[in-house]
Amino acid sequence: MFDTDGEDVASLVAEARRSGVEAAHSTPTFETWLILHFKDHRSALVDGARAAGALKAPLPRWSKGGTRFEDFSDGLRDACARAERLPPGGDPGTRVHLLVGAVLRP
Repeated sequence: MFDTDGEDVASLVAEARRSGVEAAHSTPTFETWLILHFKDHRSALVDGARAAGALKAPLPRWSKGGTRFEDFSDGLRDACARAERLPPGGDPGTRVHLLVGAVLRP
């Protein structure tokens, strides 16, 4: 799992796949995944600062070092569905829902 920080990570993802690892990246940052727990966000986030600002709108007390699962657990299924609808490789974008699905699969 990693942030793209707006960079093209296609070669990194391909290298990981050749090694048998499926990448769960977020564009531009992991906060993209967290935002999707609250709303269907489709406009470009561009960078981490804007992503953090978009996350603070529904969760003003959020801080990068203080992310708590309890703040996001109610929106987990919605976030997975919203992430699935985002275009691959876009901004915003995330593949964290694939990791979550693999962990939750019985």
